[in-house]
Amino acid sequence: MSASVSRPIRTMVSVSLALLFAGPGIAVAQRIEVEGRAWIPEISARAKIEGGSSSPGTPIDLGRDLGIDSEPLPELRLSIFTGPNSRLRLAYTHGRWDGDAIIGQGIEFNGTQFPAGSRVVSDLDLHYARLGWIWQPWLIPDRLRLGPILEAKAFVAEMTLEAPALVPRLKRPSTSPSSSPRSAWRRTSG
Repeated sequence: MSASVSRPIRTMVSVSLALLFAGPGIAVAQRIEVEGRAWIPEISARAKIEGGSSSPGTPIDLGRDLGIDSEPLPELRLSIFTGPNSRLRLAYTHGRWDGDAIIGQGIEFNGTQFPAGSRVVSDLDLHYARLGWIWQPWLIPDRLRLGPILEAKAFVAEMTLEAPALVPRLKRPSTSPSSSPRSAWRRTSG
């Protein structure tokens, strides 16, 4: 099982550090903020990948059926302050999990049948990106800010199941892109 720092995160960190140190004095450091975080999620998810209207798919428990374990998710946020009360924020999270298990039930995944008792190697790759504008004027000076967040989000999940021991060898990928605009209110204290 592995969770590694992806190329987009390394690029974003490199560009952020270059902007931070290339600018004139401390003024750039006051306008750019870089945050690194790690989530430690518990994988207790079920998936059902359908192969069109004629292929209903099989519900799959990612941990129990495919042997996918929890791994940390790195997140990187870059904020650029555009004024005293506003900023643009770019956030990116990437997760990658692998599993290897003998399946106890037959699985239909994206139109392909994987028979019970087969060794199935799985790969799950997630990308989650957000671009947002935050406006937070002081509600109570130097104590409380309150304002809206306007965000666009994109989520891409790619999963591949492979049965390497079967003849013919079975391998089936599936990609699920999703995006949505969102707005919310955010409160920040002091």
